[in-house]
Amino acid sequence: DPSDSITIHGMSGDLVSALQMLMETTEAYHEEPITCPLVMRSYLLHKHNADIKAIEVEYSVQLRSESSGFVAVGSKANGEAARLALKKLTQNLGQLQFDTVPVKKDLVKYIIGRQGQGLKALEAEHSVVVIVEEDGVVGEPLLILVGNNTDNIVTAKEAVSTFLTQLDNEDSTELPVADKYINEVLRHLKAIQDLHPSYTIYLSQKGKTLRIRG
Repeated sequence: DPSDSITIHGMSGDLVSALQMLMETTEAYHEEPITCPLVMRSYLLHKHNADIKAIEVEYSVQLRSESSGFVAVGSKANGEAARLALKKLTQNLGQLQFDTVPVKKDLVKYIIGRQGQGLKALEAEHSVVVIVEEDGVVGEPLLILVGNNTDNIVTAKEAVSTFLTQLDNEDSTELPVADKYINEVLRHLKAIQDLHPSYTIYLSQKGKTLRIRG
């Protein structure tokens, strides 16, 4: 079966060294699965990425993120050691509490806010960490709330749910903005927003569209 065999052609002396090299390479490559809940995996990637990198360097592995957690790619012994190190890291974070809020893809930008100000305000007001997992549930985004206090997580979730309900009940429109008017719109955007506080008005990230909700 070609899928599980390799044929080497060459001089007999070269074949021995080639086979030895091939065996060493094969033994050095191993994939060690590391099961980790989605919420913890997302938290590690967003807030403990330096620790992930440190484990990779210390144990000479590559930690690949997957839906079921991580996969440590390297030698079998190093992969096992990396798995134990990652397990210890998650145990040290065992006091954390998690909750999630599913969010429609077209509403995520309103939760995040311009330059992330919406998320920052939510985190500051409720003393939680907020992570947007783009492929949370069946391809739909998932808002992950992380904190040490149950009450803070509950109030943050209530605030997000209330805001999402409000967004669902609002109308929205988009106006194209010609390149020559973008700077002028930006210059007056705050004044326009102040005149109409019940509306959310902002330029898209590419600056080509003026979005209005209310």
